[in-house]
Amino acid sequence: MTLSMIEFQIQLLILMSVGYLIRKIGLVSNETRSGMSSVLLYVILPANIVNAFMQDISFSSELLTNSLYAMAVSAFVQFGTYFLGMFLYRNAEPNKNPVLRYGILSTNAAFIGIPTLENLYGTMGTLYGAIFMIPYRLTIWTIGIGLFRKSEKKDVLKQLLHPCMIAVLIGFIIMGFGLTLPDVIAKPVQMMSRCTTPLSMLVIGGILAGVDLRTVFSKETLVFSFIRLLALPGILVLLLHFIPADPMIKGIAIVMTGMPAASMSAILAEQYGGDYEFGAKIVMASTVLSMITVPLLGFFIK
Repeated sequence: MTLSMIEFQIQLLILMSVGYLIRKIGLVSNETRSGMSSVLLYVILPANIVNAFMQDISFSSELLTNSLYAMAVSAFVQFGTYFLGMFLYRNAEPNKNPVLRYGILSTNAAFIGIPTLENLYGTMGTLYGAIFMIPYRLTIWTIGIGLFRKSEKKDVLKQLLHPCMIAVLIGFIIMGFGLTLPDVIAKPVQMMSRCTTPLSMLVIGGILAGVDLRTVFSKETLVFSFIRLLALPGILVLLLHFIPADPMIKGIAIVMTGMPAASMSAILAEQYGGDYEFGAKIVMASTVLSMITVPLLGFFIK
């Protein structure tokens, strides 16, 4: 179990390295990389979100109770990390402020967390992981994007019409009504969804090609990684200890909270004029260090 989690994270680093290499040798230009991040944000990620809801779920009282608990804990984590980021980074440089706050709010739960839960708990881990991510998805595509789109923060309609938010709505409709999409639609959605992890890692690698790698593990990125990978799940362990609930749901919440920074921290920064190179650094630093912390979390809760 622990070995497979480490192997998966090594795979992510290999994909980043490929993105780094193809940018360094000139196979991909800065303009091409920017276009790739746009495709990821407006096409691939929405497909990934819709695909996450396309599961055959048979409801029961236990499933309903556990699902509500998972969503409640997830909402609490999102609420807490939003205000924690606001407090911790209130004096950060303007271009770094949204990157750090988004990195604390958002994780690579979809790309690393779900496979980790499958290793720990099997199919039910995947199912509850997807349910745990419902409040998370709502937050990162509303409040999260608002951190970068400061001039548009009050334009709620624009944020609600973002392709990823529309995808969440479509996903709720599919899951809520138990709809089964015809293969002619479902298959392309699934195929595009599978591109999410490799394409996002290639984009991050391309961004890192313009960064001095010796600066990746700075005091700033190490402190961020400690908060993201250890402090947040540690606080949640203490809080959940006093709440009666299914141990599996508690474990899922702790693992998902201890994931590294989302690759979108860099991609959104590039899209909206933030410090995307710094975003790539916190993604890489926290991903590398998560090779130690995530297996520890898995061992601790199992």
